[in-house]
Amino acid sequence: MMLLLPLPLLPPLPLPPPLPFPLLRPRRVASARSGRAGRVCVLAWRRGASRGVTGWPARGQPIPCAPPAGLGCTPVLRSALPPCRFWGPAWACSSLGFWPVVGGVLVGVMSLPGMAERLESLVPTSREADWGEALVAPLEAVGVCTGLPGRIALDRLARRLAAPAALPWPMRLHMVRLPLMQPLVLPGGHVVLGEALLRSLRSPDEVAGLLALALAESEARVSSRAVIRTQGARAVLGLMIGHVEARPLGLGVYLRERVADPAARLTMDARALALLGAAGLRERGLTLYVENQNDAAELPFARPPGLAPVLAPLAVPEASPPERLRRLRVAPRGGDVALEPADWTAVRLLCQ
Repeated sequence: MMLLLPLPLLPPLPLPPPLPFPLLRPRRVASARSGRAGRVCVLAWRRGASRGVTGWPARGQPIPCAPPAGLGCTPVLRSALPPCRFWGPAWACSSLGFWPVVGGVLVGVMSLPGMAERLESLVPTSREADWGEALVAPLEAVGVCTGLPGRIALDRLARRLAAPAALPWPMRLHMVRLPLMQPLVLPGGHVVLGEALLRSLRSPDEVAGLLALALAESEARVSSRAVIRTQGARAVLGLMIGHVEARPLGLGVYLRERVADPAARLTMDARALALLGAAGLRERGLTLYVENQNDAAELPFARPPGLAPVLAPLAVPEASPPERLRRLRVAPRGGDVALEPADWTAVRLLCQ
């Protein structure tokens, strides 16, 4: 049975649109009138739920609870309906939507200390490889070295070194026309070598030492884990859903988290020496490469014009502490030459 109340004589005042109140079951009342100018707030009360006919709310709009203060019918409705609660699961789901609430809860849980590192193992290796490709793309857009014989020689040497490694992806070399003096090891087995670095190498053994060190860093995934540890849930969710262009996974963030711990660097040196020995190459090549970098770091440096500021640290040769040099200088001698003379010449002409 529906009770209709008479319409007021005065025109209704403009009122705000209805708010998304939680779906609470109201109490049943017979009628409700406003004390302000006799304006009717609710013209019809139906069984189990109240619905407006004119004024506030719009026709057919459910009135599950008392509206906010400021409406003329508030005193009457508050005596007839339960108060609206703007908190709790019901309000969140009705006002924000179910999936945004679930996503917010997941982000909060994944932001707990240590949670991102545990979930890092759930990230597919293919997503990490896509992450590396997204970081490589803007670097290759500047220009790539097109010397095919040199690329073939470097790829052959990289495969020889990677044979005993535990990489879930192949090692992929990218030779770019940038004045970078340090190798940039990116997620997914991507290694970027600048033309300045390639021209600074003085022997095939240095080439092998460089690739072995890059392979050890890629295998350890130190920088990738550091990004996930610092960026937390945002980085993990971006990788899991394939949004590898997200800001927490950008090149600037990754470069800030590059390997800087001396202990981690010594561990990767030991791994690089082991890879050189397993491939039957001269372990002395790593020592020569590190010493070459350290000697070049002592020279005056000016940032190349046109180089992005985020890449400026890579344009400076890497200086090594005395402890690292001391450990590398006792590396055993002996082993095969890394490149044949023709291949070594092709590598030197790779970026011509």
